[in-house]
Amino acid sequence: MDNIDGIRENFKFIVTETQTQVNRIHNFVKSPTCEVYEKAVNRESYINNLKTIIENKCYAYIHTHGDMDTRSLNRIRAVLSITANLERICDVCINILEQMDHLAERYILRNSEYAPMFQVIEESLEQVLPALEGSNLSKALHICRSEYILDALYRTSFERLTDLLNAGREKAGNCITAVFIYRYLERIGDMLLNVGEAILFSALGQRIKIEQFDSLQQTLENSGYTGAIENINFQAIWGSRSGCRIGKVESAGGGHMPEHGSLYKEGMPKKILREKENLEKWNTLFPGSVPRIFGHHEDVDRASLLIEFLSGCGFDDLIILRDEETVADAFRVLEETVRHIWEKTLLPGPIAVDYMQQLQQRSDEVRQVHPEFAGRSHITVGKAYVHSVQSLIEQCAEYEKSVHAPFSVLIHGDFNTNNIIYDDQEHAVRFIDLYRSKQNDYVQDISVFLVSNFRRPIFDTTLRDRLNRGIAEFYSWALQFAKEKKDGCIQARMAFALARSFFTSVRFELNQAFAGAMFMRAAFLLESINAHGQTGSPWETFSFPPDLLYYTA
Repeated sequence: MDNIDGIRENFKFIVTETQTQVNRIHNFVKSPTCEVYEKAVNRESYINNLKTIIENKCYAYIHTHGDMDTRSLNRIRAVLSITANLERICDVCINILEQMDHLAERYILRNSEYAPMFQVIEESLEQVLPALEGSNLSKALHICRSEYILDALYRTSFERLTDLLNAGREKAGNCITAVFIYRYLERIGDMLLNVGEAILFSALGQRIKIEQFDSLQQTLENSGYTGAIENINFQAIWGSRSGCRIGKVESAGGGHMPEHGSLYKEGMPKKILREKENLEKWNTLFPGSVPRIFGHHEDVDRASLLIEFLSGCGFDDLIILRDEETVADAFRVLEETVRHIWEKTLLPGPIAVDYMQQLQQRSDEVRQVHPEFAGRSHITVGKAYVHSVQSLIEQCAEYEKSVHAPFSVLIHGDFNTNNIIYDDQEHAVRFIDLYRSKQNDYVQDISVFLVSNFRRPIFDTTLRDRLNRGIAEFYSWALQFAKEKKDGCIQARMAFALARSFFTSVRFELNQAFAGAMFMRAAFLLESINAHGQTGSPWETFSFPPDLLYYTA
């Protein structure tokens, strides 16, 4: 690390002072003396002052060097994080001193228990400077993993002290104080974990947790990658609403890696396994339509996939950024591809739909973001009665039981425009994020695609017209497909599905006017469904005005 405006010098001081403070506390626990106590307490102000100096210099440098490169900025961010955690470690050291004052009998603290904990802490602190300055991932991981070791050591001590307390062989106050002391040592592990992860961030340029790094490393090994983990560039991709961590992985030299890199996806085992199964299924039925799987790793609470990174442009960007001819070609290819998939996987026979159930599962999230919409109560004006949102949804859910799709197809399940990739070199459409893919009503994919275009917060008139034309094109094609398949109640199912998509999309939009535009469309559709259901008329006679699919900026 370069000595930017003296930052390195002060940073080295705080690292050294933290090491010294931890060593003082270790000596005090072994053999308490007033001299060691006073030195430790007196140095607390100096350590706090060092932290303030480093923070001021870091922020001043960022303020005066607006053109600094990303690597330098990441290094400064790491220094700030490490400094804050080192200062917290020193605070915990003082907490241990204070607890020692309350300890009636020192023998309850066993050297065989606390000495290994101090050793782990001291060894980890010795790694901080060389790990940060050398961007050494191995040393950073060593620091991170100290947290696991300290947890295990604390657990052993805690169980012994609990047994003593339960058996009545020690005074309660003595046992509890000893537990506090060991607990403070265990908490230092949490701070060391933050320090190690800050160094990983500085080296990789991306925030990544130790368990995620371990998962990435294991997944790469399972994929056949032979290079060192230090030769991997990991670029996080934000914006996922699924709870999964997604990043692009590329080789920076050494080791085999696909030309365009790979996509790393990590999350809950159930989701990752389901996506793996669906990718395998799609690649069997429609080779090349979805990413190939290069590696898979699964632990008790996390799982990960390494899959092919697809070249091309997402439909969300394509509609806005590309020329009219390319957009038209993309829609043609999309419609041909989707038709082929639906034709090949079509299974005749009525199936129930569950759009209202999906809506109800997400209604609490909508209510949290926009209680003024989702929490609307019933209103009576003269003889007119307006249902509350909840009662309206419940009534529509009852009517939905009588609505069935005439056949099922293999749907994507999350057919948002950002999950559709168009490669204009190969004139091909491919799909990503297939966790929810299953045999179901094709109307679900249609409604999600339409609303994913509508809900984009773009208010420029020209760009909004492009979105509206894309919506009109796909909706018209969908109606034609339904006509060919003699699907007479598509409008009714579309109303349920669109109401679900409009309503649940409200939770992602903080612009109240735009969120209100989506909510009012959902409410209109629900009111229309309810009114039609009360007449007892066949669902084949239901229709809604297509204008509600378009937004005018």
